[in-house]
Amino acid sequence: MDSFHSKLETLYHISHSFVTSYDLNTVLTSIINEIEKLNQFDLVCIYMLEGNKLYLKRKTGSLSDRIIGNHSIEVGEGIIGRVVKVKEPLLVNNLSTFPNEVNHFQVPIQSQYCIPLIMNQQPLGAIYFGSKQLHAFSQDDVNFLLSLATSSTIAIYNAINYNILHAISRITTVTSRNREVIHAYPELVEELLKVMRFDGLKITFPHPFRIGEMICFPIYLNREVVPLMKKILPLDGSATKGILKKRIPQVTNQNEFYNEDQFTYPLTFKTTLRIPFIVKGRPIGVIHIYSERENAYNEWEIETISQLILQLSPSLDNIIEIVYQSEVRRIKKVVKQLSTELGYTDQLEQTLLKNARLAKRYLHYSEVYVWLLDQERLTLKLLNQPNIELAITDNSIIVRSFMEKQTLAINESFALSDIHPKLGKRVGKSGLMVPLCDEVENQCVGVFLLIDRNYPIRFSQESIYIANEYIRPLGTHILRHLKNAQLEKTNLMMIQALTVALDKKDAETQGHSRRVTSFSLAIAKRLNVNEALMKRIQWGALLHDIGKIGIPDAILLKPGKLTDEEWKIMKQHPQIGYEMIQNIEFLEGAVDVVLYHHEHFDGKGYPFGLVGEEIPLPARIFAIADAFDTITSKRPYKEPKSIEFAREVIKNAIGSHFCPMCAQAFLEIPIDELKQIQLEHNEKILAKSYAL
Repeated sequence: MDSFHSKLETLYHISHSFVTSYDLNTVLTSIINEIEKLNQFDLVCIYMLEGNKLYLKRKTGSLSDRIIGNHSIEVGEGIIGRVVKVKEPLLVNNLSTFPNEVNHFQVPIQSQYCIPLIMNQQPLGAIYFGSKQLHAFSQDDVNFLLSLATSSTIAIYNAINYNILHAISRITTVTSRNREVIHAYPELVEELLKVMRFDGLKITFPHPFRIGEMICFPIYLNREVVPLMKKILPLDGSATKGILKKRIPQVTNQNEFYNEDQFTYPLTFKTTLRIPFIVKGRPIGVIHIYSERENAYNEWEIETISQLILQLSPSLDNIIEIVYQSEVRRIKKVVKQLSTELGYTDQLEQTLLKNARLAKRYLHYSEVYVWLLDQERLTLKLLNQPNIELAITDNSIIVRSFMEKQTLAINESFALSDIHPKLGKRVGKSGLMVPLCDEVENQCVGVFLLIDRNYPIRFSQESIYIANEYIRPLGTHILRHLKNAQLEKTNLMMIQALTVALDKKDAETQGHSRRVTSFSLAIAKRLNVNEALMKRIQWGALLHDIGKIGIPDAILLKPGKLTDEEWKIMKQHPQIGYEMIQNIEFLEGAVDVVLYHHEHFDGKGYPFGLVGEEIPLPARIFAIADAFDTITSKRPYKEPKSIEFAREVIKNAIGSHFCPMCAQAFLEIPIDELKQIQLEHNEKILAKSYAL
């Protein structure tokens, strides 16, 4: 009666484990502990099926210490392997009647009963019971042990499924929390290891918009995540391409090598399981699972893992969308940088070439060619190589893209000589022509030619959409730059006309404005000022004495010394100049020099007596250039001094008249450069004199 109650209690506790624990290891321990309490068997072993082998997971009994703790049995081998293969229990009450039977344990067992753990026709493992006595198992024992095995199977199956569901939940949380897979990968691997065995793992999926390529994420190898950033690989020669096409798992038990496997070399894995991620019937990627065991995964495991991967597919779909957005952000970043530089540079062609190289590097193109419209010649000029242009009447796909304002793709091999003979015999596998169009005026100013030498059909509809969305609008910035350049050219001509008018009024200072402009820019260059400030310095220097137009000729052209009253009037020219240009928008940048160029660093200048850095930098720079040119130029009242003499005068006035930083920059200018500036401007003046 006690034995009956003990057996009932054992069944109850094992059944109770269905709801009290969903951890597989805990369930296995609970089962073996409950069996141990019966104290009826000399040896009890629980095996779990992994691939085509049964692995010992738990053991108990008086003979258990003599059993190797971590051993495996091939399916079909001996009594234990055979019951799993045929999916039927086997009772042997006298082992001596089976002289040819494989003895797994080499222990004095006389009777044994082995029961497969079967769920939905799939074997999960087996429970082995052994006794040193002959005929140790009665029919009641057999019935009880069958019930025990059934309860154990349900508990194990539930634990496996719970672990899978828990892993799905955890992985979904991890992938939603981390926008980059590189950050989610360690936790993702950790969760997968709880429900499957593997020694290596990686995920691949086709590039979101680059046909013929795939993205390979970091890999897990031998209990650690290899810090590999996502890698772009060709789809040709990959297992991914075949798996996505067939949409079914693939198991290889030999050492086959595909593109994806290059990161695991020289490690040799004996089994590789590749399973597609599928969302709404659409294959989106592949998980590659590597094992060092032969035949590591059986049919039930493959089906179970496949169901797990199917459940995780939406999470991967989200990751792919994040990667897509990341790639788009990369493109937007490159284009934004190009747009920004186009807004400030005065060297359009060099800036376009620089950013073509940037696009080539960061957007992974083999070549990026820039064709820019020459409005005077009505040609498209190639910036990458000299002396190559296409007339807008030529029969070229570049001209066609330009004239039709259409993005055109070439998804087959082509020779660059087909575009222009001077481009030589180089071959592209695919190309994309992107017209650079102004969005407002719908005016085309050039074409970007993107070339891939590795993959045919590189440019998908998605590629064309992205090119139209982000690259095409560069035309707006280029056209704006061209218009600004033309406007600036016109403005400069107006400024030079004003300068000429001033020179005509005061012939003794002819050429002074142009010379001090060149000297000022040379100083500014040593100070590494930006292009916008250089422009303000240039225009301010040209117009610095524009206010003298408002000074009476009797004072301005007086050959002798000015009286105090006359000097007071002369000192008004900065203010007069300021009032002349303050409301002219394009001359706004000249104000700093025009109004403040007679201020001294020590505060003893005019018109406001500003001190130190209260004086705008353009004015501090100009003051030195102005003094230098005055000292080294001929005037009615003096002969010119040498450059060396002028340098000493400026050096001695550092901190009083001149800003130390600006003066030091001036002193760094080689004397030969100063002489060259003087020579160039004097020759221009002489040429004009002869022309007159």
